[in-house]
Amino acid sequence: MPDGLECPELFLKKQSETNQNADSPDTEKQDAENLHLEIQSIENQGQLNTYLSSTKESSMKELNSTTSAPPKKKTPSSKKKYAEVVTMTEEEYQKLTGQHTTAFVEKCIEVLNNYKLSSGKRYKSDYHTILNWVVERVSKDYPQLDTPPAQSPAYDINVNPFDQFVR
Repeated sequence: MPDGLECPELFLKKQSETNQNADSPDTEKQDAENLHLEIQSIENQGQLNTYLSSTKESSMKELNSTTSAPPKKKTPSSKKKYAEVVTMTEEEYQKLTGQHTTAFVEKCIEVLNNYKLSSGKRYKSDYHTILNWVVERVSKDYPQLDTPPAQSPAYDINVNPFDQFVR
């Protein structure tokens, strides 16, 4: 029996299979060497499984003890629905209306809402999506809406709209 083999039944079974299937003496030598390696891997397999299972148990205990509370997320209740699938906080909406006219902001919301509904896209922040590409698209498609109230002569307190009719 080769050195290191502790399971004679397995060795004899393997040896009888080798004798039946072997055509040359070289094949027998290779099979005997492979048998020795196979038996070693079988013997170590039980130890490996024990190690893995104990590692898993200790990892689970560590995870359970260190994670007492789930990570805090921003509450979606603070966001207000401005269209069917477009939500923003009131502060974000006020920032947009401070930079653009209300009509322009409403058109941005409409464009984003239609895009999200037609494509199925979802964004983490609709406000940042509007800033990223919707403002540019609406400015290009509807330039008349992007005139801020302070720059329009109709909204200027110091300009009389009827001055043009006086001779």
